[in-house]
Amino acid sequence: MSTVSSPLPVVSTTQGNTTLQQQQERLKKATQEFEALFLTTLLRPTLKEMVGGDSLSDNSYEMGYYQDMMERRLAEVLAKNGGLGLAKTLYDELAPHLLGTSTAAEGKK
Repeated sequence: MSTVSSPLPVVSTTQGNTTLQQQQERLKKATQEFEALFLTTLLRPTLKEMVGGDSLSDNSYEMGYYQDMMERRLAEVLAKNGGLGLAKTLYDELAPHLLGTSTAAEGKK
């Protein structure tokens, strides 16, 4: 008889030496990074138009690289400082599911 393995990883409830505070910090960082990625996607076309579209004085690979860095950094700063509120909303929804905390969803049911 063969066993069927789950495609999902098994999550340990101990998490080694990871404290709840460390988990919360990692979740906060992950949600901010997600919002930054989302903002980068939204801002890229707008910023391209603001700096003159493709008519930059140096339409080289290097100029595109620096423009990409600028877009990402702007999105990171916006996300870290509140941005669209997406990171906070995601954090508020996911934080109760961290190991060692009681879920707010259980209290609502």
